[in-house]
Amino acid sequence: MNSTSNSNIKQEPPIKQEEARRVILDGPLSAPFTSKTPEHEIYEMLNSKDTPNIPTSTRRGLCVELKVTPFIHYRLVLDVVGRPLTSFRCTKELVRGVLDAMTAHWFAYEVLQLLHRDISPGNIILTEDGRGLLIDWELAKAVGEIGNRRRERTGTWQFMSAALLQNPGKLHTLEDDIESFLHVLGWATIRYIPTTATYSGERRASHLHQFFDVVDFHLRGAAIGGDGKAAMLGLGGYPPANFELKRPSPLLGLLETLSLPFKSRYVKKPPTDEVRAQLRTLTDATDDETITLRSSVRLYDRDMNRLKSSTWFIELLEQALLKEGWPTDDKAEKGLVEHTSILHTRPQISRKSDQLLSSQSQWEDSKSVASAGSLKREGSTSPTPEGRTKRPRDAPLGSNARN
Repeated sequence: MNSTSNSNIKQEPPIKQEEARRVILDGPLSAPFTSKTPEHEIYEMLNSKDTPNIPTSTRRGLCVELKVTPFIHYRLVLDVVGRPLTSFRCTKELVRGVLDAMTAHWFAYEVLQLLHRDISPGNIILTEDGRGLLIDWELAKAVGEIGNRRRERTGTWQFMSAALLQNPGKLHTLEDDIESFLHVLGWATIRYIPTTATYSGERRASHLHQFFDVVDFHLRGAAIGGDGKAAMLGLGGYPPANFELKRPSPLLGLLETLSLPFKSRYVKKPPTDEVRAQLRTLTDATDDETITLRSSVRLYDRDMNRLKSSTWFIELLEQALLKEGWPTDDKAEKGLVEHTSILHTRPQISRKSDQLLSSQSQWEDSKSVASAGSLKREGSTSPTPEGRTKRPRDAPLGSNARN
């Protein structure tokens, strides 16, 4: 899609300067919740039920509706200024931000039967007091809605579940979003937290690429991936081997515990109906082989049932935050690794670029946008795991675009 000309854009009244400080530019192109419901109405629905840890939509403006997918091009004004999740001031703040976002996510799922479907670091922002907010509900979908709302998979490639990456036709479920929260926490840990010399920069870059960026192959025009994630989770998950924090904290133990149920999700040979039938005939068997088999089936069933709810994940985060030993000086550090390749599925190519305004320079830019009163988009951009980057709209699927 090419940039829209001035003549096709509906002009909105200028946003007052006192409101400009609160602008989060949410997409140039937003996919509707249903064919007619824009994102601000999803926020209104969430706010009407007092969903915790989300901002409030205060202004919005429709620019143009495109009939291709379709998309609606509009801007959304939220009532909060946030900073990126990747600007965490300590690892405890990182975990708190993820916990707050997941609390909002679970409330929306349980009370409103609404699934977010795009969990990523770019969609979790931190307030000045270190609390997390879950934003960008444009891809949210009613749980009872049958089939895919869009032709393409939804989500941000690096944080989509291995199951979704391996199967483009799979229905997006709660389990996939829970796994995405795990990948957000794991990716931020590997990408931004200093380690001892046992974990080199080369190994860090290799793991980021292998677990999060790789497209394994293409099938009928769809990118297929996730084998690295599935293998990692099937073997026990996070943290990677030899990953030792320079400033020890409860974070690595938390990651390991959160990963455990996903080992069953990606086990190579899940229990078959034949195995279960066999165990039912061996209720009195006490040999080691039968006991081991029975235990493995029980563990598999427990893990898979656990993944049907977010409560266990939330409880583990809460328990971890109560532990002692969290450093206060282990903030996110840039430059620990060269930028890795950024790969996207087709939905990302037309997605938002300016997700939040947190620095003074960005706020100054917002004032000029507000005074102009125009919602014109200058060029095409696409999100990276961290937020803003430029990428040609016609870049091929799975291309190795760099930050």
